[in-house]
Amino acid sequence: MSNITKALFVLLVACYPLVVFLGLRAFSLQQIALVLLAIFVVRLSLSAYETKQSQSNSNQQDKDVVRISQQLGMVGGLCIVGWVLLADDEFVLKLYPALINLLMFCAFAWTLVNPPPAIERIARRFEPNLSETGIHHTRQFTLIWCVFFVANGAIAFYTAAFASLDVWTIYNGLVSYLLIATMFAIEFVIRLFRKRRAGE
Repeated sequence: MSNITKALFVLLVACYPLVVFLGLRAFSLQQIALVLLAIFVVRLSLSAYETKQSQSNSNQQDKDVVRISQQLGMVGGLCIVGWVLLADDEFVLKLYPALINLLMFCAFAWTLVNPPPAIERIARRFEPNLSETGIHHTRQFTLIWCVFFVANGAIAFYTAAFASLDVWTIYNGLVSYLLIATMFAIEFVIRLFRKRRAGE
């Protein structure tokens, strides 16, 4: 399967709130659930294939933290869609963003207990010889990300349970991603500032 096709399915999963929003405007809940089921099955298959292809990679452990979280997210998505097909409940369909935040929190928290922390693993892909200052920084931000995922997941659940579909879509399909981008930008700026202050 081509990289363009892989990117398309990754984008479809990332645009889950928008897919749900537009889908419910034109199709029944059961129909949109079947479309999402197909997307999750293909995305999970692609992820499993990528895992098999990279077994010999020396950085496999670092990549597995992210990949396993993604695969769990796909399995969780399949469970949610299956539940929707059985119960015909729109609320369940809107729980996926909250579930992803929960899984990301678990993955990042796990790396704090089983170092190196998630942010350090990511940083070492670009900067293999990370200094002690950098290691301390990445651990701090892994903890900050854990707090972020809890807060973001709580808001995602609130919008699913108590807000309209419009509000749920705007927050989980736009605001949440802007917050994530802001977090990455803040982390990058602070890391550069600390490196310069430490004379690295």
